[in-house]
Amino acid sequence: MRLSPWIICIPLVLLAGCAVGPFEAATARTASTGSTKAVNGYGETIDDARERALEKARDYVEEYLQRNHPNIGWQPTIQRLLKEGVVKIDKPKQGDFAEKEGYEVTAHIDLSAANLGKLQIDVDQARDQAQENTVFWRHLLLGRILAALVALFLIVGGYLRLEELTRGYYTTLLRVGAGAVMLLIAAVVLLVRI
Repeated sequence: MRLSPWIICIPLVLLAGCAVGPFEAATARTASTGSTKAVNGYGETIDDARERALEKARDYVEEYLQRNHPNIGWQPTIQRLLKEGVVKIDKPKQGDFAEKEGYEVTAHIDLSAANLGKLQIDVDQARDQAQENTVFWRHLLLGRILAALVALFLIVGGYLRLEELTRGYYTTLLRVGAGAVMLLIAAVVLLVRI
């Protein structure tokens, strides 16, 4: 029986909808509307004011990410925010703030979709690193289970073969030996650490 050309095209149409390039996927994940905000940092020196403004900006970005993407599993650094253009700093202003002589620095935060897309690369790397660790331990556990099962089948096969060769004269000795080997292998599988 020959299939209709329309039936053959259905899987192609369904698979074509799944094909999304890496850039399109990143923008699709971060297509939420962003926001802009300005935060001020005060200090007795220019460096203190700049540092406080950058810390407030980082804290705001962290709060935004936690509020809009609760399970993101990544914390931005000040250097990364500056590098990607998410945070921009104005020139310091000297003045009298809170009855103290000092400086004020304003940090402008731009959480547009384009900037969040740039940060998505770091988020993906952090998730991949956490996932690699989980995959390693799962593979180790499955490897131990597989080793134990292979050893169990070898012991049972060897026991049955030797039982047949000795015609039942050494049944007790073979069972004790098989049990001892099973205990030894169980100890090795459970106690060996990597």
